[in-house]
Amino acid sequence: MSKNKQSQPRVAYFCMEYGLHTDFKAYAGGLGILAGDYLKGAKDHDYPIVGVGILWKQGYTDQLIGEDGQPYDTYHNYRYDFLEDTG
Repeated sequence: MSKNKQSQPRVAYFCMEYGLHTDFKAYAGGLGILAGDYLKGAKDHDYPIVGVGILWKQGYTDQLIGEDGQPYDTYHNYRYDFLEDTG
C-alpha cells in the first residue's frame, strides 16, 4: 500500500452478520461470509475499517413439532466470553 494510512478514508462497514470465525456464530450464510471477507481483506491490506453489527444473544430459531402436533420455536443462547475487547 503506497498511501499514508492517515490520508486514507476511514470506513465503517455496517452489516447484520459477519462470518469472521467458526466459533463466532454471527452469520447465517452468504451475506455474513461476504461481510467477513471484506473485513479480512481490509485488515490484510492495513485499511482503516471497522465492522458494525449486532451481537445477538440468541441465534436463529429451530422449529420443532411438539407431542400435540403443533410447531414451536427454540432458540440457541450464545456465549461470547471468548471475545476480546478491542476498544
